[in-house]
Amino acid sequence: MQTLLAGRAAERLLLGDVSAGAGGGEGSDLAMATETALRIETVFGLGGQGPLWIPGSAQHLTLDRALAARVRERLEAAETAAGHLLKPHFDTLRRLAHRLLVEEEIEGEALLALLGEPVELRP
Repeated sequence: MQTLLAGRAAERLLLGDVSAGAGGGEGSDLAMATETALRIETVFGLGGQGPLWIPGSAQHLTLDRALAARVRERLEAAETAAGHLLKPHFDTLRRLAHRLLVEEEIEGEALLALLGEPVELRP
């Protein structure tokens, strides 16, 4: 979920908030992260109700406020954790964002040059 929400975390770091682009349709990163959090709660038996399997999917979020709150809590925690991983690399993130604004795409050697040497990310 942290990986899926890293774009939102980057927007929050760079812009102070997230844009509508941080959400989107069923294939968006936010939708996939939400589905993952929901599955943790209702399918994998790792949620607040213990080892319980509940069939269905997102319809539960509209019917069960407690479940929706637990899913939201998981999503917010994952986005916060992603932000903590990105924050020490703020300057690189800012350079990358600026370059993307100008060129829209960065690939291969150009991307590697912007990113510099690989670093170990620690929570």
